[in-house]
Amino acid sequence: MEFEWGLITLPENAVIVLEEALGCTNVTYALQLASGAAEQGKRVTYITPHYRDDVRIQMDLYRIRHFDRFAITECARTADAITTSCTGDFCVIDQFASFCPDTDLTRLKATLCALLDASRSGKTILLTMTTGILSNRHEQLIRSLADGIIQFLEVNEGGKIKRQINVPKMKGEIPPERTVLFSITEEGILIDTRERHG
Repeated sequence: MEFEWGLITLPENAVIVLEEALGCTNVTYALQLASGAAEQGKRVTYITPHYRDDVRIQMDLYRIRHFDRFAITECARTADAITTSCTGDFCVIDQFASFCPDTDLTRLKATLCALLDASRSGKTILLTMTTGILSNRHEQLIRSLADGIIQFLEVNEGGKIKRQINVPKMKGEIPPERTVLFSITEEGILIDTRERHG
């Protein structure tokens, strides 16, 4: 897996899950990737249950650039909204689990398959997911059908937070042997690409 400007280069035509137990790191990372895609000329759609102004505040907090090609679909609250609104070359579905908390496995699978089909027509689709909202079986179904998983982990060591990224699966890539350290600053998420020995 390559690192480019501190960001993982994601495969195209894929559905990637950015998961985290609690917090907004996965959302910040998705915004950073989406802004980068817009800067490269891709049409970006960001589908969120939140208000557009709240998304813009989050972007401003981490100095994530705004582009005309970055469309925000605000206050989306149903699973149907995500499949119909996922237009453009690069689509982010913010807080995916919140769209289907009471959905049975069959409907969840149908939604995921629709997103996979859409991704094969030239889209990269990111799903941010806070773990624990859905049942274990629902989360495992999402992980098994997704083309890639990026997990944001936090460990408290001696009163300090140690942040890591784990990539257990990614389309076209061999899973890395180690987690990658990262930090969060006003510049966004900075991935530590230094080689570790020992």
